[in-house]
Amino acid sequence: MGRPLYTSLPPETVIGYYNDGLDCWMMDGNRGQIAIALSSPITVSSITIEHVPLFYRPFVDLAQSIRNFEVWGSIPHDGKNYIDIVKNVTLVGDPSPTSGKVLHKERYFLLGTFEYSAYAESTSQKFRIPDDVVILYIKSGSIIIRILDNWGSQVCTAVYRIRVFGIES
Repeated sequence: MGRPLYTSLPPETVIGYYNDGLDCWMMDGNRGQIAIALSSPITVSSITIEHVPLFYRPFVDLAQSIRNFEVWGSIPHDGKNYIDIVKNVTLVGDPSPTSGKVLHKERYFLLGTFEYSAYAESTSQKFRIPDDVVILYIKSGSIIIRILDNWGSQVCTAVYRIRVFGIES
């Protein structure tokens, strides 16, 4: 009988290692989000979104690829008034008032809004956080990737891998 072409795995799949090129988290619908708790607080400098490897492209629906998305970073609770600093450069708020149980008490600031190109030659695309946000050196302990839409599927959005890069010191 064989294995189904798509294997929808838990959301934590997006931060793991590829076991199979088609392993992904199939998010219901074309809008949603995923929160990622970082192993240590960092100043986020870039995000990489990876979609299905080129070899598998003929077998998947690219309309299920992430298209427009936002990246939000948590604001630390270390006594500094980061909210006043951040408000001068970007948006502050809660991108998800009904977000998950672990991160629901955090305040977040917008790191950037981006577009993943499902039809680009590279399936791994890096998105740099704007310099005017990075130079604030605000260390986030978690991020939220807020998916605004995909490339046309109303049924689901396939999320393969998300990588977060940043400055620790």
